[in-house]
Amino acid sequence: RPKPFGNMNMRAIRPMGNESVLADAATGARLWSLRGKDSAASTYAGHPGFVALSRDAALTALTDWNGVAYLVAKSGKIVAQSDSLPPADSRGRNGPTAGVGTWISDDGSLAAFGFSSVLLLASEPRASASGAAKFVRVPVATMVSGCVSGDGTLAVAALESGDVTAFAPDGKAKWTFATKSVGPFVAAVG
Repeated sequence: RPKPFGNMNMRAIRPMGNESVLADAATGARLWSLRGKDSAASTYAGHPGFVALSRDAALTALTDWNGVAYLVAKSGKIVAQSDSLPPADSRGRNGPTAGVGTWISDDGSLAAFGFSSVLLLASEPRASASGAAKFVRVPVATMVSGCVSGDGTLAVAALESGDVTAFAPDGKAKWTFATKSVGPFVAAVG
């Protein structure tokens, strides 16, 4: 049977033969392309809500279908990569297992990768070309939405319980408030 079809010609249970590309919107020029070595794997398969660009596109934050977080420079070089968060499963889904979203600040100084039970922060990613980028894991309880402030000073996690918490790039909580509702959505302003 031809890829990407499974038994009885059903659709594949994971993305196959995929490629993530950064292109210049004005010219259509391809700036970089990432494709895994195995066309049957889902390496670099970015889905809507799981790819974010800094304002100048110098840095891309991407969470692939397998739950691996990447920071990619405008040159196409992967400057930081996490382990799979949480481990991938192959049941039908549209995005990483327990994935919530991926966000990056305007200047690329903070990227956040949200999963239902963990918020992964990548602080100082611009310095990562010299090896200074670091991932910080922040445990969260049933995250449902998130965002990063434009200036890169805060990553915000909204929880199913209605609580909203802002974290500094080092993962320390800066403030929390209760919305008194369930599953709030948050967005950054400024």
